[in-house]
Amino acid sequence: MKKLLTLLLLVLPGASFAGSYSMATTGPSYVDGGYFSEGLSVKPYAMYLMPSDDSDNSMGGGIAVDYFFNNYVGLSGLAQWADYKNSTLGNYAADGVLRLPINSIVSPYVFAGIGLHDGTENALIGRAGVGVDVKITGNMGAFGDWTYTFPESGKKDVVDTYQVLRVGMRFKF
Repeated sequence: MKKLLTLLLLVLPGASFAGSYSMATTGPSYVDGGYFSEGLSVKPYAMYLMPSDDSDNSMGGGIAVDYFFNNYVGLSGLAQWADYKNSTLGNYAADGVLRLPINSIVSPYVFAGIGLHDGTENALIGRAGVGVDVKITGNMGAFGDWTYTFPESGKKDVVDTYQVLRVGMRFKF
């Protein structure tokens, strides 16, 4: 019994100097598991077309389908139409998208891609832009972005360049 008491008297004071309890806190800077994660989403939107020449601006709309491979990198395909100079102008494009979810609610993004301008004359287009996506619920959000579009040169009935403002909803699946 003496040996046990001696051992306890030697060990217990040593345990009081062992240090404080701590826990490592590492992980992403935002708390999200759904809206800005990988997966498929559909984005209907309204758009405002602003040509570089002095012709009239016009309104239109479109739909995009996005697929994100992770929280940051994705692909987007879109189809959009506008009434321009009394005819329907259509664009069909594929973009690469890079986004940076700041937190679980806001995510700015940049995108660039190529596509087809479909009007009185067809042309290849290049496009690049910036935008922001805002989460409203776990699978629904709103977005707004600006796109600079530069069609293939040398086409008689195609505007040299134009800008597009888009505002719409994003539904994640």
